[in-house]
Amino acid sequence: MKNAGYHILALIFVLSFSNGFGQGRLLLAGGGNEKNSQNGWSTPAYTWAAQGKRVAVISNDGSGYVPYFINQCGAKSAKDFIIPSQTLANVPALYDTLITYGFVFFAGGDQWDYYANFKGTWLQRAVDTLFARGGTIGGTSAGMHILSETVFTAQNGTVYPDECIENPLNQYMKLSGDFFHFMPSYIFDTHVAERGRFARLVSFVANRAIASLQNTIGFGLDDMTCMTVDENMLGTVYGTGAATLVLAEPHQFSQSNTHLKADSISIRQLLHGCTYNFITGATTIPSLSQDISPMLLGENAPLHIFASGSNSFVYNKNMLEAFATKAGSNRKILAICSTISTTLTQLVDYLQTLGLANLQVLPLQTATGNDANEALLINQSEGFLFINNTINQLSSYLESPNGHLLNEKIRAPGTVLAFVGSDSRLPGAKVIENYTISGASYYGELSFMEGLNLLPNTVIMPETFSNSDYYENTSTAIPYAMVTYSLGFGVWLTGDNYMAFSYNGSKSYLSGKGKAPVMLLINNGLKGGISQHTATGSAGSPRQLAGFDQMLFYALGDEDTLSLGSSVGVENALAPDELYTVYTDHKKLVIRCKKQTAFQFSLYDVTGRQIMNNIFIKPEETLDLWYLKNGMYLAYIQKDLKRRSFKIILN
Repeated sequence: MKNAGYHILALIFVLSFSNGFGQGRLLLAGGGNEKNSQNGWSTPAYTWAAQGKRVAVISNDGSGYVPYFINQCGAKSAKDFIIPSQTLANVPALYDTLITYGFVFFAGGDQWDYYANFKGTWLQRAVDTLFARGGTIGGTSAGMHILSETVFTAQNGTVYPDECIENPLNQYMKLSGDFFHFMPSYIFDTHVAERGRFARLVSFVANRAIASLQNTIGFGLDDMTCMTVDENMLGTVYGTGAATLVLAEPHQFSQSNTHLKADSISIRQLLHGCTYNFITGATTIPSLSQDISPMLLGENAPLHIFASGSNSFVYNKNMLEAFATKAGSNRKILAICSTISTTLTQLVDYLQTLGLANLQVLPLQTATGNDANEALLINQSEGFLFINNTINQLSSYLESPNGHLLNEKIRAPGTVLAFVGSDSRLPGAKVIENYTISGASYYGELSFMEGLNLLPNTVIMPETFSNSDYYENTSTAIPYAMVTYSLGFGVWLTGDNYMAFSYNGSKSYLSGKGKAPVMLLINNGLKGGISQHTATGSAGSPRQLAGFDQMLFYALGDEDTLSLGSSVGVENALAPDELYTVYTDHKKLVIRCKKQTAFQFSLYDVTGRQIMNNIFIKPEETLDLWYLKNGMYLAYIQKDLKRRSFKIILN
């Protein structure tokens, strides 16, 4: 009876900590093989958790962690606890044993087994007690999943990112909030980069928002990446990848049919050495030292551009119909290709059935770059379809006289263009190469070549989620390119959708079309960086993963349209006889220095938050302020000791 009474008192003690953050520490790991070396990605953080402690490793079928904790991480001792059933987890003696340990670590496995077997048992009570006493709890992969308040239980099996965005309330999205309560209001995900789970993490948050108006913060870790969380709930990132935060209010999510719709969701990605306070949300970003403010702040090409996510004819029929409607039956259309294929023939035949009778095919050959008939064909065309092209072949052709003509024609105001599948990379600022090679991002083998720059502030990734062998490539290439080249937009296209970029003479728009939402990332941050760490700590190429202080994520459902422009007005503008002249051109702000010298420009919102602080070396600069919310802003121009201010009104 004395022993039973002790257990009841312990349970009451634990429950007193169930409604808020406790006093213990956490080790969160996103999965991947721990490296058995002093400089390995995992060793510093695992040593922080295990050094000098007795370590209990919990798993369903054995873990292999015991030698690592003892030999590399300085544990006083370590023991495996293999607990494959609820019966074994619900033994009172297990409670008595586990509370004598200083660090309990859940190995990877199946989180449904952990959730179903451990919930409400003496094992859970022991872990709660240890945490409340100031002990350390940790987990990797499935073992990390169960440590957030809201848990993806995987009751019906795993759920894939494409399923999540097509329906964030689908049958596999089994979430529960009745297990551990170490992290109130959080939901965790792991293997985020490796398995393309960024969209899944956003959908976890959306599920809680849509289903129950619950405000949940998404927190995900890449594989080979971990975070230590001290007793004050201050987390520090270690390893090769990023810690991703999804911060949103419930009203920012909705559904179109079943599809995910997300409006300006705040995303942070923190790299090695960055910190995050799980209570206040405050961050430090020592490894994000690069200024990533886009040189261009909008997309204002006077064009109509369609781009699909799949190379398949079947998945392109809807885009072809939209292209044909926009082009109209009277326009002469030219299909540009490097190779003839069955799919190309199907596309051309289908477009002709849609009324585009004036459609011809131009196979690109450098040898015909001077051909007069080919020049006439290009010159007469008013719409263009790109399929089966590589950037190398296209770039080579564009160096020829006819290539120069083609380059001019596709930029003519009002031109209608369509890009199919892998060709959808071409209209952006950068073309992502090698993305279909498994492990390319992980081994630093993605390459980025110059695109057509029809959309000079954008990078586009087609075939997202088309093949799990290169999920990491398609997921990480977009933010990596945006940070590396200070781009404003990143677009993910899947096999079930396409994007439509349009311009109405004063504003540009991006629309999502199809079965799945078009995913868009907008760079509105100031600082970013790329991973500098390898898994073993040895010399070599780090992963092509980016971190940033903030970007905005949109999921554009079928027929959703996002305006990429804003009108600009100026109050208290500088007088014409001043050193500087400031005027507006549509939604752009133009600043001209009469003395042809460098000057400093800074911009603040009404709260005093600095939005921009740039030194311009050209005598004239044009700033597109489309990305700012409507309202008043205060601007300063300074040269030497002379400073002038004026107001900017966006509406």
